[in-house]
Amino acid sequence: MNIKPFKSGEKICFIGDSITAATYWIAHIADYYSQNTAEQIELYPCGIGGGNCESGYRYFADQTAPWQANTAVIKLGMNDIGRGYYGKKNDLEMQKELMNKYKDNLLKLIDTVKAANINRIILLAPTPYDEINDCEAENYVGCMDALRDCAKVMEEIADNQNLEFYDLGGQMFDLLKKGYAIGNKNPLINGDRVHPTELGHSVMARLFLTAQGFKDLAVTAQDIAEGKAALTLSEKAQTFFNVCRDIQNRWTADWLVADFSPDKTKEGKLKFIKEEYLLHPEKYGNYKVYGAYFVSLAQGYEDMVMAEEQNKKALVSALTNMFKR
Repeated sequence: MNIKPFKSGEKICFIGDSITAATYWIAHIADYYSQNTAEQIELYPCGIGGGNCESGYRYFADQTAPWQANTAVIKLGMNDIGRGYYGKKNDLEMQKELMNKYKDNLLKLIDTVKAANINRIILLAPTPYDEINDCEAENYVGCMDALRDCAKVMEEIADNQNLEFYDLGGQMFDLLKKGYAIGNKNPLINGDRVHPTELGHSVMARLFLTAQGFKDLAVTAQDIAEGKAALTLSEKAQTFFNVCRDIQNRWTADWLVADFSPDKTKEGKLKFIKEEYLLHPEKYGNYKVYGAYFVSLAQGYEDMVMAEEQNKKALVSALTNMFKR
């Protein structure tokens, strides 16, 4: 279940959802490599808020392929399982349908990645859904079991296709459970039960790097409880983080808002945002829950599109600076 460490010349794209779009855990990995190894690598977070395996392959050509990576890290599942079909609703038929769809779309994504001549693929089991915490967010009990099923699907595919697999979600879930058992008050998952805290991102990076053989970063539930698990970003890594966040906001806007446009060209999406979505946002998406967020994405969409190439250049510059020897 270990992962081979990255070597000089590797260009790694991280394909994922909002947890990857948040970038913290990837920035920590980049920071560790830049400060503790001689490897010259490139890391490109390609996360989309609300993303799933479908967004991974549908947006691959525009979002991920331009980086010309030779390694892909895929961590998806949280938005594939359909959290609303668990808990009180507990729609078993839909749960089964979505799990089958998860496998089909993950296979499509892997095929898409391979078609881009990316020969090294690492599958990471999705991080936990926190059913244990006593918080206000509705508890969709059963989601954690579904995410463990995602991990089984990933492991099966990895075995069949000779890919690398690491049970990141399982390792993190084990720390989560042990932490609650000893009364840990340093949460790894936010109060929405889904997104890791900044500490959670540190733990994700530690687990990933430990799996690559960097045993100095091994972490226990007691370490977390005693406040010994957090990682601090260097100034260079913070710059990398800031640039990545800007780029991934652009793709989140495309997936969650502009994709409603019947015309999928850049011009068509801009026209749709201005002349339709901003006038009638309640007609699109889960407006009752995410209305303000969706509208903010729509309002900033044109600026994000205009800044895309500049942000990509800034990311290349930030990486070059981080790994300058």
